[in-house]
This record gives sequence, C-alpha cells and structure tokens, in this order.
Amino acid sequence: MKRSTLVIACLLSVTSVAAFAEDGSDRARARWEAFQASHVQAHGEAAQKTLTAQTKNNGSSAVGTTGQKQQPDT
Repeated sequence: MKRSTLVIACLLSVTSVAAFAEDGSDRARARWEAFQASHVQAHGEAAQKTLTAQTKNNGSSAVGTTGQKQQPDT
C-alpha cells in the first residue's frame, strides 16, 4: 500500500471516529449553524451598508427604484 493511501485512510478513520463520538455530531451541527448565522448577519450588514452608500451616491431611494418596472413594447 502506498504511503499516501495509508495517510488518507488514517485521516478518514480518525474523522469518522470523531463523528461517532458522544455528542460529536451535535457539536458539529451546532457549530455549523452558528457559522451560518454569523455569515447571514455579516452579509446582511454589508448589503445594508452598500445599499445606503448607493442611495447616498445616486440621490434616490432604494424603495423607489425597486418598485419601477419596465413596460413591454406593444
């Protein structure tokens, strides 16, 4: 067996044992949900700052620009 195959097999077995440890999957799931929540919060704040900056630069409100729709040529 090659060393690289042996190393990969060892790493996979260690990670699978850790997942089956008591509360291992629960801790991983909780950490993942916390990570997603922090990402949503961070990206939401960044989007709000960008929208505020664009509104100040354009001199128009975001509500007015999103409500307008282009009429089809008939």
